[in-house]
Amino acid sequence: MPERPPLAPAPRAIPTSLRYRVLLGGFLPIIAWPMLAIGGFLSTVFTGNSEFATGYRFAGELAEVEGHVTATDETNMRHNNRTVMEVRFDYRVQGKDLASRSFTRERVPEVDSSVVVEYRIDEPQIARIKGMGSAPFPALSSITMLFPTVAIVFLMIAYFRGKKRVQLMREGMSAWGLLTDKEPTNTRINNQRVHKLTFAFVDDNGEQRTATDRTHKSEFYSDQIARHVLWDPHSQESCIVELIPGKPKIHDGLWLPIANVRLLLVFLPAIIAFGMIYAATYIRV
Repeated sequence: MPERPPLAPAPRAIPTSLRYRVLLGGFLPIIAWPMLAIGGFLSTVFTGNSEFATGYRFAGELAEVEGHVTATDETNMRHNNRTVMEVRFDYRVQGKDLASRSFTRERVPEVDSSVVVEYRIDEPQIARIKGMGSAPFPALSSITMLFPTVAIVFLMIAYFRGKKRVQLMREGMSAWGLLTDKEPTNTRINNQRVHKLTFAFVDDNGEQRTATDRTHKSEFYSDQIARHVLWDPHSQESCIVELIPGKPKIHDGLWLPIANVRLLLVFLPAIIAFGMIYAATYIRV
């Protein structure tokens, strides 16, 4: 084994495909992308069709007037195992005929029956039947926003971790390290405990240093196998090359681009964004 890993001196070029793979790879994105796709879709549907998105319209001063039900229809939505009903009505304000709709999961008034309509004094066209909702779902349905929010947090954490790794790949010091300590964490992946690993190595000045990384893969627990360490003496950031997403390869001292099939991960955000835009645009009542 050579004294130093066969990596060119800094700064090193990083192929675009490899950079994106490192920035978007890792365990957290594997969890976050499906969570964002499913949770984002559900959040768009439920939040976009809830009083969380419409309630602010009735924040102004309200007035009441008599209205008449013109039609009632079942929607394709259910809440608490009850079909959400759409109730359309018309009313008259200051000699002007207006129409709107409300939603209910309770008793549905008869067509042509009279109802009490509340409307905004400054914008009479904003109205609802008193006691009914201005959207199919209550404001509490917006709790579905929790899932895409958590997913975005995961992606941000993964991105900043990846950014640090990219910086280490470009500017970091390169050395061989041996495992000196293995500490269990509270995290599990695939029912396997994640461990914090500490590796000892010697820097360019001959000083003993340590680098840390985390993994649940038991093949990295051996203290007999040297691992390629990247370390920044200024920030003290470090990582093990074999644990970087995409498992970067080196040829003639340079980082190699990754296979095109792995670049599919780069397009995943666009696919998710398209799905969310589709849901937001078309899945409305």
